[in-house]
Amino acid sequence: MLHDCNPRDEACQIVPRVQTVWNGDVWKSAVRFRARNTDFGCLVVDADEGLGIIREGIESDFRLTMPETLTWSWMDTHRKKALGLTSKKKFMARFFPEPPGAQTA
Repeated sequence: MLHDCNPRDEACQIVPRVQTVWNGDVWKSAVRFRARNTDFGCLVVDADEGLGIIREGIESDFRLTMPETLTWSWMDTHRKKALGLTSKKKFMARFFPEPPGAQTA
């Protein structure tokens, strides 16, 4: 698992840190992993500041042309596909499905 993969704005990802709320540029690691790894997949759950999941059984489906140097503007333009961004609801349904006959509160 990775944390801080989906910074909300450019200032939150600048290295070195320039403000109190900060994610760093871990998003770059998630993007590179998604683009280059074939043994494991990676996705980012749109929760908190982006929770990255790396594991078998995830198809990264990375169909973007990744620039040599990853920039904030590229990521912000391609955020959903670059990070494999998924909602909490879709993540939970896929990896923690309700057992047959289970009741929800």
